Amino acid sequence: MAKATGDELALKVYENLVNRTAHIVKETATDRAVFYSDFIPEKDIWNATFSFIQEGMDLGGRMKNAFKWAFNKKYDRVIIIGTDLWDITPFDIHNAFSALSKYDAVVGPSSDGGYYLLGLTQPIPNIFSHKEWSTDTVLNHTLKDLESYATHILSKKTDIDYYEDLLQFPDLMEVAGVPKI
Repeated sequence: MAKATGDELALKVYENLVNRTAHIVKETATDRAVFYSDFIPEKDIWNATFSFIQEGMDLGGRMKNAFKWAFNKKYDRVIIIGTDLWDITPFDIHNAFSALSKYDAVVGPSSDGGYYLLGLTQPIPNIFSHKEWSTDTVLNHTLKDLESYATHILSKKTDIDYYEDLLQFPDLMEVAGVPKI
């Protein structure tokens, strides 16, 4: 996105996405663990129950380790979401947890061929291996790995990686001060 908007505006978009996600998550009655990429800020906007630095060689490894941590803590329904969605709602999160009372897995597909949400009721480590992360093959390969598990699919949403994605959300563009080019 920074190629189209510049670093400063891309950062404003990112900050708005993170703040919105934190606000949405706070509206849910769940324990929250936040896995930061580099450092844990002194002022945590998440009101998290737990905060950690991500561990793993790639996105799959980091997600696998986050799920492993949660299942080791004896949580029986765990979901993971990113911070690049503008249109996620508390209902989406509630719906995911509700689905996990009947299904082994829940997946929120994104329009770019990945997923914005993954929920599990048990460790399924192989779903984090042999993926070309950040490509349009991730969702299909993940669903293939989940074929022997009861899986619920949520509605498709758009994660915001590129300027073209951002164009679908004029209210985010306005809040972040991004001009339409």
